[in-house]
Amino acid sequence: AGAVLHGVTETTEGLTPDVALTKLQEGNARYIAMQDVDPNLSTERLLAVSKGQHPFAAIMGCVDSRVPPELVFDRGLGDLFDARVAGAIADDSIIGSIEFGVEEFDIPLVVVMGHSNCGAVKATVKAVDSGNTEMPGKIGAVAGPIVPAVKAVQAKGVTGDAVVPAVVEEVVRESLAALEESPIIKERVDAGTVKLVGAVYDLR
Repeated sequence: AGAVLHGVTETTEGLTPDVALTKLQEGNARYIAMQDVDPNLSTERLLAVSKGQHPFAAIMGCVDSRVPPELVFDRGLGDLFDARVAGAIADDSIIGSIEFGVEEFDIPLVVVMGHSNCGAVKATVKAVDSGNTEMPGKIGAVAGPIVPAVKAVQAKGVTGDAVVPAVVEEVVRESLAALEESPIIKERVDAGTVKLVGAVYDLR
């Protein structure tokens, strides 16, 4: 194995959706192997992106502290356009944020990333099972959109420990579907300049 290089400054201009996806996959492979190179994490990069940003991928994910996109994909400053909300649900503010990234920066790749053992999903499953989906504060605004996913999974006969993983995957599918309904995003998907991809990160 070669020496680990840190602070490598790397340009990602002109990437197609497929090449952008390969960049993420390669970075995730480095992260899993704990052989990160920390591309675009340097003083040079810091000064460069202070003048403007050109992220090559948008990551719509959960707020969970164990799933930070830049670490998971071994990327650096200015690479990823992150939109994070508990449960990785595609509410209006998240969809609008992704639309802005796609429209303003011509981002070619949008990844919706759920994760295993998701607290928001677990809490919603518990609430549905107890028959009490009323939650304090604004937490209900997060759990509410997850409820249909829980019911859809349970309607398929999924039970026990399999429910939470199945709901995580269902939420990713529903969030992708919500993004696909955006005229701004759909136009680019149809033209082949944007790709939507679903993913589930395993905490283990």
